[in-house]
Amino acid sequence: MKYHWVTALFIIFCGSVHGLATEAKNSLVKIDFKYSKFPLKIETFEVEPLAQFNISQTGLVKDLKDAPVAGPLDPKIKVEIPGQKSFVLVVRNTTKKDLYFFASPHVLHPQEHSLGHYFECLCIHHVFRVPANRIWFRIVRLNLDQAGRTAPSAITHTIIGLTTAQVKKEYSKQLYDYGSGANSESDEE
Repeated sequence: MKYHWVTALFIIFCGSVHGLATEAKNSLVKIDFKYSKFPLKIETFEVEPLAQFNISQTGLVKDLKDAPVAGPLDPKIKVEIPGQKSFVLVVRNTTKKDLYFFASPHVLHPQEHSLGHYFECLCIHHVFRVPANRIWFRIVRLNLDQAGRTAPSAITHTIIGLTTAQVKKEYSKQLYDYGSGANSESDEE
């Protein structure tokens, strides 16, 4: 009888510990951008629920309705731990000239909460071109694992603008090739 009681207690204890380890909790993570020599702003949008997409899909469109986006998304992204959230970054170039940028590696705040995260984002060692009067988009995903850990409260990228001359002289090999994906214009004008 004594062993049955101990066994029952052990099973209850393990079940409650397992429940703690797998219980999801919501976290708000602010997606933030700083800008250096880049005049445009990055906006966040929900992914269109019916869109077929790939993470890191990047494209150019003339009108936002042609991008795989739903409504605007608050930059404080709600993510379950463990869990993931896909969303779309958008840059609208309403100027009459092509603009270029790259993203420095992201920084998490506070850095002590950086374990257990993986952000499939835009700091991929490429220079992106946003043609005049076009809209650039990139589908990204924030993954948070390790229930019980605290998520970062903010993730910041610095967006670095480049001139056409800089891109041609120093960064031509890092220029992102848009190809001709289903949701993007050809890189040719």
